[in-house]
Amino acid sequence: MAIATCPFISSFLVMIKVLGKFILLTLLMNATPVEAQRSDQHKLVMDDLYPAEAVESFDLRTRKKIDQYFLFADWHKGTLFMKDGRASKTQHYLKYDILNNEVNVNIEGSPYVVPSKLLAGFEIEDANGDVHHFVRAPLPTGRRDRVFFREEVKGDFDFLVYYKTERLPANYVAALDAGSLDQRVTSKEEFFIRWNEKILEIPTKKKSAIKFFAQFPGAHDYLDDNRVNFKKKEDLESFVKFMNQSI
Repeated sequence: MAIATCPFISSFLVMIKVLGKFILLTLLMNATPVEAQRSDQHKLVMDDLYPAEAVESFDLRTRKKIDQYFLFADWHKGTLFMKDGRASKTQHYLKYDILNNEVNVNIEGSPYVVPSKLLAGFEIEDANGDVHHFVRAPLPTGRRDRVFFREEVKGDFDFLVYYKTERLPANYVAALDAGSLDQRVTSKEEFFIRWNEKILEIPTKKKSAIKFFAQFPGAHDYLDDNRVNFKKKEDLESFVKFMNQSI
């Protein structure tokens, strides 16, 4: 048997539906400025980098991963260098994540990632006051598109260091009660020379390294008078400095 519906109740239900849609739409519309404001707080203000221009600031991506490996564990003051040649006027607190090859910036106590495609490089000043300069360039082997190299020597020959990292899985063996329960990250330094806008990897084996350096002026004389460990950064740094002085 059909139940008759009171016209007043029907009108009331229609009004509730319309009002509900209006409230939902209002909430969604009001949410947009809130999200925009929250996003603005996560931007690196370009008034710093481009003080004379009305350039929109770029978004910093929130770091959600926990698998990071920093060259320096603590935050240090640093300077960002943009691809167009300009640098930030003020310093920011930075960390260099060598695992993901990314620069983190500290904004009001929260870490964010600077989009690498906008950077030509950056500088970090460590606790001792030493400034470490990094440049962004492609690896010659094509293993990655572009990475950050630490610039140890600058001149006609640039001596560059790349930090290669590797994730090692947990290797715990319960039967032997040995190994590690945690994933680990290892890093090692790889050495390069930038010459005539080309980045060349320095071989680690002695015979290959001597043959490699034979193409550069002044290298032969240094190798005749000095013993060089081609796996040791300090030896290569002194060697490249000599090459720059000999030109």
